[in-house]
Amino acid sequence: SEPETRDGFLSTGYPKLDASLNGGLPVSGVHLIEIDPEVDSLQTQVIPASILTRYAKHGNGCIWIPNQMIPRLNSEHAQVPFLDNEDFEKQLKIFRSLVPSGSTSRDAIKDAGKDLSYDLRVEKISYYLDGMAKPYLYLLDLSALESLYGEQFIDQLFFLIGTTSNRGDTFILVGPPESPSMKRLQEQATTHIKLEQVHGTTILY
Repeated sequence: SEPETRDGFLSTGYPKLDASLNGGLPVSGVHLIEIDPEVDSLQTQVIPASILTRYAKHGNGCIWIPNQMIPRLNSEHAQVPFLDNEDFEKQLKIFRSLVPSGSTSRDAIKDAGKDLSYDLRVEKISYYLDGMAKPYLYLLDLSALESLYGEQFIDQLFFLIGTTSNRGDTFILVGPPESPSMKRLQEQATTHIKLEQVHGTTILY
């Protein structure tokens, strides 16, 4: 089943931004969200939360790797307030910790750190998201990926995207302007959205 779309687009949660994008973010694309660190944290959550909600409510599987530096006390569920507990637990697979094999943690990428395309390979994700509808959503924090895999993760990421192309998955990449991988991703992204803080005002474009 397809996530809620308008002519093949996903809403960003900002109607004016959706209008400027001719309907929202294209489904099955690679979308880059560049966020100024000065922007209020609640505002930075609107676009990812909107897209996660639409996928999960339609039964589509979601992989979420958030910023690993955000304390667990800042509940991920609080960042996606429109999902009830059942949908949140069932549809979203959140990888918060990166731990060695043998761990029983439900939110860990075991033995991670060498190759992103291997750690998130199709058969592994299909196991994690067993029973959930396709296409899938990948919401990935660039700071988390860079700290684990280094800058070479970009080549691994695009290899991963290629292996999922027949499924039509959507990739949302979130990071700050100073991220080492930002420039290269700008050249490859289907859509590039920026949130900036200018003289106390948040600008979205």
